[in-house]
Amino acid sequence: MMRRVFILAFCFVGTMALGQSYGPVPKVLSADANAVIRKWDETFEVLNPGKALHTYSVAITILNRHADKQAYLVIPYSKLNSVSDIRAAVYDKSGKKVRTLKRKEIDDYSNFSSISVLSDNRIKVADLQYHDYPYTVEYSYTITTTNMMFYPVWEPLDEEKVALEDSQFRVVVPKGNDFRYRGYNVEEPQVTPYEDKISYLWKIKNRKPISFEPLMNSPLEVLPAVVTAPTVFQVEGYTGDMSTWRGYGDFIRRLNEGRNDLPEDKKEEFRAIAAEHNTTEAKVRALYEHLQNNTRYVSIQLGLGGWQPFKTAFVDEQGYGDCKALSFYMQAMLDAAGIPSHYTLVKSGPSALGWGLKEEFPYSSFNHVILGVPNGADTLWLECTSQTGPFNNPGLFTGNRDVLMITDYGGAVVKTQQYTPQDNAAYTWAQVAIDAQGNAEMDFSTLCKGMQYDVSSIGAIQKEDEEDQRKWLYSMTSLPSFETQSVSFTEDREGLVQGTVKAKISARRVANVSGKRMFVTPNLFSQSNHSYVPMDDRQTRMELTYGYENIDTVSISIPDGYYPEVLPEPIQIESDFGSYSAEFQFGESGLLYIRRNTRLEGVYDPEQYNEFVEYLNKIKKADRTKVVLVNRT
Repeated sequence: MMRRVFILAFCFVGTMALGQSYGPVPKVLSADANAVIRKWDETFEVLNPGKALHTYSVAITILNRHADKQAYLVIPYSKLNSVSDIRAAVYDKSGKKVRTLKRKEIDDYSNFSSISVLSDNRIKVADLQYHDYPYTVEYSYTITTTNMMFYPVWEPLDEEKVALEDSQFRVVVPKGNDFRYRGYNVEEPQVTPYEDKISYLWKIKNRKPISFEPLMNSPLEVLPAVVTAPTVFQVEGYTGDMSTWRGYGDFIRRLNEGRNDLPEDKKEEFRAIAAEHNTTEAKVRALYEHLQNNTRYVSIQLGLGGWQPFKTAFVDEQGYGDCKALSFYMQAMLDAAGIPSHYTLVKSGPSALGWGLKEEFPYSSFNHVILGVPNGADTLWLECTSQTGPFNNPGLFTGNRDVLMITDYGGAVVKTQQYTPQDNAAYTWAQVAIDAQGNAEMDFSTLCKGMQYDVSSIGAIQKEDEEDQRKWLYSMTSLPSFETQSVSFTEDREGLVQGTVKAKISARRVANVSGKRMFVTPNLFSQSNHSYVPMDDRQTRMELTYGYENIDTVSISIPDGYYPEVLPEPIQIESDFGSYSAEFQFGESGLLYIRRNTRLEGVYDPEQYNEFVEYLNKIKKADRTKVVLVNRT
């Protein structure tokens, strides 16, 4: 194990030396692994509320080419996080050192995105690949941080096909510094008091490769991890208290203080826009559309600018800003019109559903800012970075989750719009005419709303070319191929946003003809194709992150003389996860097929996963029910 230097009265972090010999990987760890972490040691020493040292000492044995990415040393840094003492070496399968990293071999890049205009984020990168397997890479470095809003998350084992032999995580804080932590799948730390410091030490050893189970509620149910967070902290001259959400929200409020410097003529302009409308919602919509038409989004990652918005006069003059600046600017527009609103922090994105803030453990995991506008008993949620997005449409990006609303009294945990299955609906109506050869002409429309508006991409596809739209249409049917005669799109952005596609298509062999019989599968648009399989020993809970409702109504006209040999009985499937029904009717106009599939959101026990798979298999079978028609002429 690498030597660590501890000088009790001065500093717990010393210079780390490379060179430990790493023997063969234990077979119990190498089985089913592409790489084995031989050592992952971290020390985070808080020097004072405004400064800390974070050291890493890591060794990874790479067993095959699938793990070569582990041989890249990538170190992000910035104005508030400087990097030093980078050392690295490579060892062959016998443990012999074959390379020592030279300073000139470390590349330095701007960590700039295509939508960033201001950023001091950079990365240092070194390629340590060797390609004679197995080989071991070893590296160490130190980060000096003055951004004490963020304490580290120790998560040495965070992907599949990687095992871990040994890891330690040490947090050293001055006495009286009440830092907070939350552990997952680890034992409580060893706590050692010293003269003026306290050391907290976590250890884990010999962890086999993990598997991420489908639909798992959170990887933290199986991953070893420790999340740490400050109480009192300092950054760029500001002092905050993160021990409560109210306190952290008050810190954000103070970051924004004094930054609304809109000129008076602009305030008059915004008041005039609002005055043309009678209701709060109409006023907010008009000002929101003005924002969309006159600003654009760019990323700002510059020192404290990563958390503090630009002043409103700057955004007004330049016409751009990031999520913080545009949300704060929109708040200033509404304030000029006498409409209160609240700057709101959120962890955005579909993958963040169910991963939101923890009310009992305040820490900063947010990546986005939106604006909440009280509207009677409801709240209007504004995504201020989109020039084209619908008004008051949190959707899959920021809907259905807890957020931190910044008020005059600090932070308050509230929920964004909660969507019912009926809110997240997709309705398909189709007229299908099948000829005697089994070919068909179809005229159908599909309406998607709520989160299914986002999932289906029905709003975005309207802006694409005909070829992309044709490919997208395939995803809206269960047909192997077809030709498109026409396609059109409409949107309704009043209330819950919804988009509709209408199309005329022709398809061959929709029905199979054999002698006097014709075989038709009425579900032409939404056949289930799930790939989940039963598991013998599932470990984690299952989460269905949002509910939805799908209803298909398909009217099928058939050639004269054909009648059902036997009409399928109605199908009804009930479960804890939702319900499904299918009806088959026959009349003068032909076949009528009505399918309803309702999914419920929720978190379910591990043993219920196989019940869910069984439920999906029943739906999959029901979706392929055939109607046999006989020609009686």
